Amino acid sequence: MRCRTFLILIISLMSLGLLAGCGGGEVDQDNLCTVEEGDDATFIDCPDGSSAEVPHSEDGEDGEDGTDGVDGADGEDGTSCSVADNGDGTSTISCDDGTEVIVEDGEDGSSCSVTDNDDGTYELSCDDGTSVTFSDGADGEDGQDGADGEDGEDGEDGEDGADGEDGSSCTVSELGDGEYELSCDDGTSVTFSDGEDGEGGDGGVGESCTIEPDVSAGEATITCPDGSSATFDANFSGSDLEVSDFDVTVDGDELDWSVTVTNNGPEDLTDSYDVEFFLDRDEAPEEGDLGFDFDDGQNLDVGESFVASSTVTDLDDGTYNTWVYADAFGEIDDPVRSNNIAGPIEVEVDTGPDLPDEGALFEITDVDIEVNNEDGEVTFNVDVTNHGPDPSDSFIIDVFLDEDEAPEPGTFGDEFEEGEELDPGESVTVTTFPISQDPGTYDGWATMDVFGEDDIPDTSGPHEYTVE
Repeated sequence: MRCRTFLILIISLMSLGLLAGCGGGEVDQDNLCTVEEGDDATFIDCPDGSSAEVPHSEDGEDGEDGTDGVDGADGEDGTSCSVADNGDGTSTISCDDGTEVIVEDGEDGSSCSVTDNDDGTYELSCDDGTSVTFSDGADGEDGQDGADGEDGEDGEDGEDGADGEDGSSCTVSELGDGEYELSCDDGTSVTFSDGEDGEGGDGGVGESCTIEPDVSAGEATITCPDGSSATFDANFSGSDLEVSDFDVTVDGDELDWSVTVTNNGPEDLTDSYDVEFFLDRDEAPEEGDLGFDFDDGQNLDVGESFVASSTVTDLDDGTYNTWVYADAFGEIDDPVRSNNIAGPIEVEVDTGPDLPDEGALFEITDVDIEVNNEDGEVTFNVDVTNHGPDPSDSFIIDVFLDEDEAPEPGTFGDEFEEGEELDPGESVTVTTFPISQDPGTYDGWATMDVFGEDDIPDTSGPHEYTVE
């Protein structure tokens, strides 16, 4: 382009008579023209006032593209590898090219559960505390194809799916022995129970879920050991009896028991029944068991209560585990029987010694052995009480410094002391003189010799003491 422009420039100059001859003539420096390069043209100005504008020529068209180059050679095949479990929580990756690497096994992922929120959404909850709510949406439309080599655009989110249909209305009835029946309006029914704890995996022992009916609220709650629970509406029939405030008191050989019985509904109670009292048993009574004592049940409107009570007399000394069971024979329609039982309450009956019709009944109530280590001596202090209906005659306390078994009646002790007569209910402390004893640990005893024909003696021991 530059050669072509230069040629045009020369022709323009010649036409203007601006070029001097080329024959070597002398150039007039004062009459030279000036040339200025513009963006689109070249401008020529001469001293005589003449000028010329020479436009620039356009660029020529680009040449054609060259042919494609030859494809490169294919790459070499990759190395084949294998994985072996080492049995110690690691695995070894070995390849044909001789490379080898040991990696640790990954940890187990978190355990997750899905809960239906009944509003077209679900909640995914995991043991690590993460939680996410999602819905069953329709599939989104495919995204448009992106340019070659780039990922396509994400499709739009799909619309939420329609809510599911309403479920059937169901009722729960307790069948006893931890079993329940679930019956629904659509005719389906199922019987289930509070299952035993099942064996778990390596993590430990699994536990079953339990169901807790609430008749007054018209609902039931299922609770599982992992803390999850669900409450649903439940329809009950009959009269749900519930016992509370079970109480037992003892006075001598008499025992008074009482318990509050409430009708939780949903129906008024008009049938007859008994409230059974069980005097002594290791386990809770079962339906059909006969109690030691009972009180008649009362008719109760929904929400009404009454107190069942009675008195048991002539009990032997001992420890008793007491229970109470309302409607133990299943005489009424009770939808929940698990709240009909209360107990155990442990009570102790101690009437004291059997009293004779006449004479004195002696009891050694306490033996205190004082040790004087400085002198190597011991002193017995024996407390005696007359429980009999008559005054006693005088008596003798025999003490034994060390015996493996109770001394035979009438055996002379290592020391003795005489006691005075005692009136009925009177007590006295009999103290022996100090007795020498070598260092060691001993089992001491105290017995009685009585002189009254109807007086009954007593023996007490062993009482351990140590002389240093």
